[in-house]
Amino acid sequence: MPLKTTTGHDGGEIHRNITEYTLEGPGGEVESLLRVRTAEFDGIGSECPFCGGLEFTRFETRGDHMGGSPAISRTDYGSATRTLFISCKECRRRLFQEPLAGQMFDLSNYTDEDVNDLVDQQGT
Repeated sequence: MPLKTTTGHDGGEIHRNITEYTLEGPGGEVESLLRVRTAEFDGIGSECPFCGGLEFTRFETRGDHMGGSPAISRTDYGSATRTLFISCKECRRRLFQEPLAGQMFDLSNYTDEDVNDLVDQQGT
């Protein structure tokens, strides 16, 4: 599947970098994968730059090392966690999203028209 990448951002007061990865299947079907980064959002503990909300939805990976003798489970092994998606619970805006998050989770409740608008405006 050929992978095409387009990157852009809006000129508004809140800087969002949107990268669109486009996958084309062997039958010609096209699938869009988004990567979203909101520069003014410093992570959990800061407020939403859009509405000032302080509660967020976050999906993350968790990995560890298991086994050995004696059997152990270490979560500090190889950077065990990584954030895949963060959304404000109040305004439901996507503040951060890795491209494959939409493939692993149903993110349809977090549809953000501004994200789609930014992807459309990337060439400008």
